[in-house]
Amino acid sequence: METYSIAITRLCVLTEINNMPENVITLADYLANDLRLLKKMDLSNESEAIFYRLYKNVLHAVVKCCLDKPHEQRPGIKFEQYGKRVQEFIAALIEQLNCNDCFAAGRHVANALCNMLILTQESYACIPSFPVQQMSYCIEPEVLQKLSKYIERHVFIGKAESNLQDTNCLLAKKLMLVTYNDVYKLHLAITDYKDTCHILKYYEEKSLFSEELEQLLSIVFENGRNEYSTTVTQIVVDFCKKFNYITKAKNFLSGLHRFQEKNLPDENGNDYLLNIIQHIVDQILATSDGINEVQPSKAKLIKLLDVMHPWVNCLPPDYCKQLTTFIRNHENYVTFMEDEHPIISAHLKKFLKYVKKIII
Repeated sequence: METYSIAITRLCVLTEINNMPENVITLADYLANDLRLLKKMDLSNESEAIFYRLYKNVLHAVVKCCLDKPHEQRPGIKFEQYGKRVQEFIAALIEQLNCNDCFAAGRHVANALCNMLILTQESYACIPSFPVQQMSYCIEPEVLQKLSKYIERHVFIGKAESNLQDTNCLLAKKLMLVTYNDVYKLHLAITDYKDTCHILKYYEEKSLFSEELEQLLSIVFENGRNEYSTTVTQIVVDFCKKFNYITKAKNFLSGLHRFQEKNLPDENGNDYLLNIIQHIVDQILATSDGINEVQPSKAKLIKLLDVMHPWVNCLPPDYCKQLTTFIRNHENYVTFMEDEHPIISAHLKKFLKYVKKIII
């Protein structure tokens, strides 16, 4: 298998320097057969991942050629067969997301899957040619969740590499994030960005990846202000499951403020702040039913109102009036202000009192 590993590594390099072999169709046929035998080859994790990378390069070349010119006659290509291979290959990559493989292997798997998801997005399904439709892949929500957690594990949680590999490792992790970002930027069928929470929660915490994380924040924001506020709110709420949640929430919210000033110059800063505050308040009031001392995560949730004081202080009086109206009109406001909800009522009254001082 050592000879095979060397061969696929060389082929992988060859296909990535714009020197795709002329007999790429034949190579794709060979690799399709090897994919079925891959688990029996006893390759190392990294060699197996190199195979995925090579097969992605070759299959990508064939499929892209077909999708770019769907009506051109190609007697050497069996469209139905390649449609099936696309589905099998993507399924194999998704299966790899369940594996606890090393970073050297994981980066190839993640990048290959991201590239294939973008290439085969279902927007091509509008092409009347049925064989070409078979090369389209309809991405499932659970796939995005698995992919996000896989990227998180390899980029942010994985063990540190040796000093000799630090630079290369950092660049490889950055590439993983950029490729992941491209899925959300270029895949036209993705409308739910909630799984980006697994990645974006490291904004402000992992400064080495600030550029890539800001890029992802921008992509989510461009999808819609409401989607953006919902996503960042979920991150703040999830911090309540952590030990040092107040510090994490404060740092993250401060980072979002700086992000807006730096990357969203045309966005009204007050509208930006108010929208996020309202989303957080709504989440607190919507999920705080039954708060008591036995439920620490919910008890932490209501304390997020205190964390938002500095943000509220940045709002002008008329925006604070809007915030007060929003809270008082919330469907759970009257219920939570009653005596049987003393914890929520106390924090809510304190927060409203703070907002009122700014209005006056």
